Amino acid sequence: MKRARIANTVRRQVESASAAPPPGFARLQFCFFLSGAAGLIYQVAWTKSLGLLFGYTAYSMATAIAVFMGGLALGSYFIGKRSESSGAPVRAYAWLELGVGLTGALSLAGLALVREVYLLLHPFMEASKFLLLGFRVLGAALVLGFRRF
Repeated sequence: MKRARIANTVRRQVESASAAPPPGFARLQFCFFLSGAAGLIYQVAWTKSLGLLFGYTAYSMATAIAVFMGGLALGSYFIGKRSESSGAPVRAYAWLELGVGLTGALSLAGLALVREVYLLLHPFMEASKFLLLGFRVLGAALVLGFRRF
């Protein structure tokens, strides 16, 4: 009896997997591809911009990746719960992507602002390398983390 139930479940899963995709599915996959490509482009641009702020690529790369992954995790945690109850998940995804694009366009200007504030504060904090590094990391995390969240 149990084997028959398992066999029926497996057969239904195979049948549903072989069904034709819904209309517009290829366009949605293309949008996912473009979103991923844009994310990689942003990451490279941020790493270069953070290199101007940190002066060393290892710090800029580590900060860019840590903030990128942290923002993805926080966004998934908070927005993922709401997305399951959304009546139109593709429309919600489109609005989220629009928000990500707009904040991404502003992120390089935000990093330039962090760099300018850092240069202004440097004479007052130059005795503490820890405070200088902390300010740069915190400023970059606020600018880039808001965009990813």
